Amino acid sequence: MPHSHISWPLLLALLVFPQIVETAYSPALVDIATAFEVLPEVAGQTLAIYFAGFAAGVLVWGMACDRIGRRRSMLAGLGCYMAGVSMALVSNDFFDLMCARALAAFGAAAGSIVTQTLLRDHFHGQALSLAFARAGMALAVSPAIGAGAGAILAGMFGHRGVFIFLAVLAAVLLVWTLRELPRDTPPVTSSTARMSGLVLRMAGDARIRAASVAIALWNLQLFGFYEVAPFVLQGLDMPVSAMGWSGAALAAGAMGGATLNRRLLTRGWPPERLLLMAAALDSLGYLPMVASPDSIRSLFGMPLVAAAFAIAIPQILGSVLGDYASCRGSAGAVLGVSYYLLLALGLSLFGWAPSMPVAMGTTIAATLLASKLYQRAAYTRVAA
Repeated sequence: MPHSHISWPLLLALLVFPQIVETAYSPALVDIATAFEVLPEVAGQTLAIYFAGFAAGVLVWGMACDRIGRRRSMLAGLGCYMAGVSMALVSNDFFDLMCARALAAFGAAAGSIVTQTLLRDHFHGQALSLAFARAGMALAVSPAIGAGAGAILAGMFGHRGVFIFLAVLAAVLLVWTLRELPRDTPPVTSSTARMSGLVLRMAGDARIRAASVAIALWNLQLFGFYEVAPFVLQGLDMPVSAMGWSGAALAAGAMGGATLNRRLLTRGWPPERLLLMAAALDSLGYLPMVASPDSIRSLFGMPLVAAAFAIAIPQILGSVLGDYASCRGSAGAVLGVSYYLLLALGLSLFGWAPSMPVAMGTTIAATLLASKLYQRAAYTRVAA
């Protein structure tokens, strides 16, 4: 597809779709724990299940991009999501809900991997980093949309109201995709697209290994917050609507970070310098948790964490797959499944930490180390 055929509003809507559906779900966790009579820690495990299913979806839809085309992969993924959220809507057993969540996540993954593949089809080098920065601005506001809508619906109608909203959203995107995403021909790929050879090649790539860990940890900071924040706020006697306000605060921080990132990229700032800036903001964001661990003030640094995320992620996603142009969909799938599986593992552990400051502090320290390792693997090789 040539550049003129790209519908940016549609691509951005599809890219933010997985993040909206997940952050909209978070405010419903308290109601889910009550309705299904499970502990908060157990209810939070639905987030880990979600990302395990998401990782499987990234692998399948990424390979499908190179075999049946981008458009068909997106439509099939949205259809799977609608089936999963419909199952969740009628679930009366917690195990059934977990299965429904896994299926929904499997389908939602198309919104991430197929859209990233489309961006890599059309942009390269600094233009690709700028495209991801532009996408990052949309991703910045999606937590506020998701958390805000989820908080309102969970407060009025419980978790089933949230599931109805998500089903309607998926239906709208399915129709929109049918109307505006052009038909495409699956690319002719080289032998490296054979998954066994590709996996071995990428497993031996230090840049891929470092990127997988770094991307997973940057995401864990935000989604770990959404996993435990509803229960932290409940312990502080805050209403469910407070989750919407916290989502708006994180969105403001992420929007500021994404805007700054885009401006500095246009001024020629190198990615490694921007990663250093993200690390500094991330560290500053943790300080309120240390200063006021048992107060609402402990969350005041999260907008800085979100800003750091919005700066760091485009640098990594925009540079990591430069050597895999012949099999972008499959390579993106291998990368995606690796970091989403790591994210699922991280989320399964995050909620069991003794406190949010401990969980977040450990995650931030690991993130900064992983980002430094990626910086060394990626940019030292480029400079050489």
